Amino acid sequence: MSPISSADRIPLYVKAAEDLRSNAGQLSAYESTGHCVALAGPGSGKTKTLTIKLAKILTEDVMPPRGVACITYSNQCARELKKRLKQLGVEEGQRIFIGTVHSFCFRMVVLPYARLAGLDLPSQLSVASQERQNYLLKEALSEIDPIGVLVKHFHS
Repeated sequence: MSPISSADRIPLYVKAAEDLRSNAGQLSAYESTGHCVALAGPGSGKTKTLTIKLAKILTEDVMPPRGVACITYSNQCARELKKRLKQLGVEEGQRIFIGTVHSFCFRMVVLPYARLAGLDLPSQLSVASQERQNYLLKEALSEIDPIGVLVKHFHS
């Protein structure tokens, strides 16, 4: 998806920002410069406002090769941000990182310097899903406890 609407060559985030005009708090956050904290309850539009603001920042303020890191508390939030940004024509790439603080540290700090520390890590690593983690833990427990005493007490 292109970040520009083909109908009239207006960036998609600009069109999306029109929805923020009916809410003074959202509009204020969108138009802010510098640091901004959004404190609001569930369903108030924080994610919508953040994604539109992020698209604006990447288009108007942060020029290549510079980029933006959007660090979240959960993988679910990161997935939602990526999905909404994609709808605005912005895809994760070299100029944008969206993820948890753990994945940021791993990808931007640990991996680039692992070889300096003598760690032989593959270049492509990912964190296992919770479902995969639970499965592997049960597998490991069953290897050290073939009778299943430990596995029986494990709750996923």
